[in-house]
Amino acid sequence: VITVGATNDSDQITSFSSRGPTSDGRVKPDVCFPGFGIIAARAEGTSMGTPIDARYTSASGTSMATPHASGVAALLLQAHPGVAPAEVKLRLMETAINLGLDPNTQGKGRGDAMAAHQYVPVAPPPPPPDLS
Repeated sequence: VITVGATNDSDQITSFSSRGPTSDGRVKPDVCFPGFGIIAARAEGTSMGTPIDARYTSASGTSMATPHASGVAALLLQAHPGVAPAEVKLRLMETAINLGLDPNTQGKGRGDAMAAHQYVPVAPPPPPPDLS
């Protein structure tokens, strides 16, 4: 699970963005993505958000930020076949742009698709030699 907060065009956290901590003290969100004034496809005859025309609407919310996170996750899985879900989350969080805010407001920061793609996880150090 990757929890997602929302930013605006100026990389500010939106007022409606999810914030932590969770009831058991965990930091949330994990990472933020754009979620303000997002232009998205809509089914004809529906009125979610502010309809722009018969096929598009403008909407705001973490529900608009989440597709950005999902899209980056899909790109990572395509570029790095076999990567575990935990590594996808690690890549998103370790490469996020720190917005200088409290972790329970921004998580690790705003996601950066290219940096997540180029991230090379640091291998854990080898165990010490057995001298017995």
